[in-house]
Amino acid sequence: MINLKKKNTFGYIFVIIAASILAGVAGCGQDNTVQPVSSGSKNLSFSSASDKQVNGNNTQSTLELFEAKVLINDLKINIEGRDDDENCARIKTATFVIVLNLDSKVTEVTSASIPAGNYKKVKFEIHKLQGNEVSPDPDFIDMNGRYSVVVRGAFNGLPFVYKSSVMANQQVFLQKTLAVTTSDYLNLTFYASPMVWFVDENGILLDPSIEINRGIIDANIKNNLKHHIRVFVDNDRDGKPDN
Repeated sequence: MINLKKKNTFGYIFVIIAASILAGVAGCGQDNTVQPVSSGSKNLSFSSASDKQVNGNNTQSTLELFEAKVLINDLKINIEGRDDDENCARIKTATFVIVLNLDSKVTEVTSASIPAGNYKKVKFEIHKLQGNEVSPDPDFIDMNGRYSVVVRGAFNGLPFVYKSSVMANQQVFLQKTLAVTTSDYLNLTFYASPMVWFVDENGILLDPSIEINRGIIDANIKNNLKHHIRVFVDNDRDGKPDN
């Protein structure tokens, strides 16, 4: 059980990236010179990491998270110095689920084969299921709607399931260039702290079961996912950006 005592700074951000069904890698535009490599020569892994650290002002309340997961779609990696969609490697996948590891451990989600080169920007979509799209996880669709984020936890000891339909197109510049070769096996880590979604701007912990709090929580999720995501080169898989 976690007591939240100090004002949240929103310094930890949702961070993870991966795919459960890999269909191949190709250039993002017709004129792009980036070409796919053979499926048997995987040279890049995508991992996720998370934590339960957050501060809040209401010392009488407690929040515990058991599970947090997000739907991701349309993952691309741009070549350094070429930020348009004509110069990137696209990992073609079906919509996939990122399950955040809440114990701060870095967990590999999938691996991919991308062409050798220097990459600097990652692009993807926080995705809500559309139309007749089949859900890769039954938690993301029910009789009340379709969702992009699902969180299970307990507020003051009472269990809750919070589902959000927020969507966001995201692009993140890597602090360190990802230098890909066909022989090395490199890693990108996507890092998040979903606890911050449940704290308001005054540092007050929000009860997810109260409907009036939904607007604030959804705004927190969208703001964090759209503006504060961290994706970084993490070849030693310690959950911290490589120097």
